[in-house]
Amino acid sequence: MESMLHAIHGHTKKETWRQLSDYISSHESTLGRDGVMATLLQQLPITKFAAAWCMLLSYAPAKTEAYLTQVEIFWSEMDVDKVVGSCPEELGRVSHKYTELCREQKIPWRGLAPLLAAVEKVRPTVNHLTPFHSDFICLCLLDKQYAIAKELLSTTIYSIVPAATGVTPRDFATYYYYGGMIWLGLQEYHKALSFFETAVCLPATCLSAMATEAYKKYVLVSLILKGRVQLPKHCPNAVVKSLGKHCQHYYRYVVLYGAKGTTRQSLTNFIKGDPNASPPVEGAEKVFRTDNNYSLAMKTISAFVEQSIAKLTIVYETLKLSAICEKVDIESEDEAEKIITRMISAGRIVAHINDLTGVVTFVDSLPSNFCNAINTELQSIRDVTARIQQMDDSLLTSNEYILKQMSRHPMLKDELAAISKAKSKTMFESVLGVLKG
Repeated sequence: MESMLHAIHGHTKKETWRQLSDYISSHESTLGRDGVMATLLQQLPITKFAAAWCMLLSYAPAKTEAYLTQVEIFWSEMDVDKVVGSCPEELGRVSHKYTELCREQKIPWRGLAPLLAAVEKVRPTVNHLTPFHSDFICLCLLDKQYAIAKELLSTTIYSIVPAATGVTPRDFATYYYYGGMIWLGLQEYHKALSFFETAVCLPATCLSAMATEAYKKYVLVSLILKGRVQLPKHCPNAVVKSLGKHCQHYYRYVVLYGAKGTTRQSLTNFIKGDPNASPPVEGAEKVFRTDNNYSLAMKTISAFVEQSIAKLTIVYETLKLSAICEKVDIESEDEAEKIITRMISAGRIVAHINDLTGVVTFVDSLPSNFCNAINTELQSIRDVTARIQQMDDSLLTSNEYILKQMSRHPMLKDELAAISKAKSKTMFESVLGVLKG
């Protein structure tokens, strides 16, 4: 222990912190001895040795409540400038070990406030992703605190800087997967679909377990909202090719869902099986239950009925409830009326039901909030465009880009060198046109 204290005091400069981290990792077994961590941290003022605290906690065994307390003290009192960017990998490791211990001890509620405080403290801006994001959302999911997670999830992520925050591809994938689960719990299906899609389409050379689970939920949510499934073109080919092998029941269900002549009963039989068939057909219920997707799968059947009714509004202006029951495979007129009333209330269709004649009149009009939705979408597009332009300008004026262009355009070497040194806006403007041309 004395030798470790001596090593820590001898590596107080940022340039030697990587050596200190290697030294501490090589003495990981020492940190597991009773009382060693408590003694070390007592003799290291956190205001001066914040980076050392981070390294010690990242390699110390996370087994007791004392570890949770030590991490919470570290997060509340640490100097961010001395930790962020200095030991990013260790910072992320501390967060994951803390979260895992909260899960093991079945006290997810304890980690919510410390992790949220760490998120706000470590992230450079509200649009940066950190390792604390996914851990916080994970504990919110375990504790079913969906409303608490909603505010963080509602902030769009634009920046990922591993060198500063220690965020990894795993953090990115788990944040969007757990986030999609939170949105499902809040029944915000459009946002859940967006999060699951992001988790599936993360750049990869092979299929991961996280992407597989995200895809299964993506399929069912997409069927509920759109009645079809289509991954975006930027989804990695390696992922797309492997999904069919690992999600066979989901692939077959999508094909059946979109097939001509499919009825509510045929979808129900696919999930629950058909004991009356010869021979009896075993359904996919066991698979869906194993994946914790059974309730979501059953909701696709209700969505199928509503989507079938919505298609009728394109063809017919008026239709009797009895005719709707026949065309959409609904058991009774009362059930059909309840479904149509629910769709009208949700704004999915515009229609009127005549209680005396049992006739449904479909009205071709835009939803009341159509203009507001369009304006919100346009503003979102403007914000994204401005950020892309800002990123483009930043790349074009970066030293790395300029040096690369110097190697490609020898004639501009002197001028580009002057730009790199002076960062003159007017000089940039004179040269960027040539480079883009």
